Amino acid sequence: MRAAVDDFAVHLARVDNRSAHTVRAYVGDVVSLLDHAAAAGCAAPADLDITVLRGWLAQRMTDGAARTSQARRAAAARTFTAWAHRSGLCPADA
Repeated sequence: MRAAVDDFAVHLARVDNRSAHTVRAYVGDVVSLLDHAAAAGCAAPADLDITVLRGWLAQRMTDGAARTSQARRAAAARTFTAWAHRSGLCPADA
């Protein structure tokens, strides 16, 4: 999954022309999501589904995350899953 995160970071910076701060924040969020997914038994980005995504966001909320951080995390997850689908890493955009 590390290669997927690295490729996603390059895509954000070069194709989407996101700022370095946004790339760093989104990559951190995606790493957190994928760590959560791995703990839930997901071995690849293709294994992500809405249940895993919602569980991850719910856990962050339980940890006391601010609403603005949650909004950014949700945006990072949407951006990652859409990119993974377009890249052929996921059969569907979760």
